[in-house]
Amino acid sequence: QKQNNDLQVLNQRLSAEFQTETENFNKALHDSLQHYLAVYNKDKKYSLIFSKQGDNLLYADKAYDITNEVVAGLNKAYKSKVSAAAKAKK
Repeated sequence: QKQNNDLQVLNQRLSAEFQTETENFNKALHDSLQHYLAVYNKDKKYSLIFSKQGDNLLYADKAYDITNEVVAGLNKAYKSKVSAAAKAKK
């Protein structure tokens, strides 16, 4: 019985830690995306940038889909950041 209780307590603690880590990761990702979009949009001058996630966007012409551009830009920024961090370690 004590082992079951200990396992339940451990499971609850680890689940809470995992949820906290997931929330922190998602917030960091969201903040990174928001920052990148602000920089990206200085040149593009879009009035609105929609997320394709969720059901609120019923139709969008593919001509306005900037997903690939944004992902490529985020990847480039990430590689630059990793490269700079690697150089700093040397």
